[in-house]
Amino acid sequence: MKSERLQFTADDGESLHYKSWNVHGASRALVLLHRGHEHADRWDSVAPSLLMPDTAIYAWEARGHGQSPGRRGHAAGFMEYVRDLDTFFRHLQKQHGLVPEKTVVVAHSVG
Repeated sequence: MKSERLQFTADDGESLHYKSWNVHGASRALVLLHRGHEHADRWDSVAPSLLMPDTAIYAWEARGHGQSPGRRGHAAGFMEYVRDLDTFFRHLQKQHGLVPEKTVVVAHSVG
């Protein structure tokens, strides 16, 4: 299962990163949220081993983490992460056809 690094634009204009293990024609989605001070690449060994052939997998990279811009591990407040995550889900719906009712979110620690 091959991954692709992509970006989406947050409400404040910042370009935030995410990884996609997108299965063509997938009818379901799994969204992975990393823990504090981590990044989307931490899911590289996990995503392919999940053996979910009809599921597209997306790993969000919070601002200030991984390749997303911002001071490392910092956001103006927790609501900034909430707004970014909301924008991310809207992006996935528009760009990848994500259906909320067919999506599972897995959050690690503060993810």
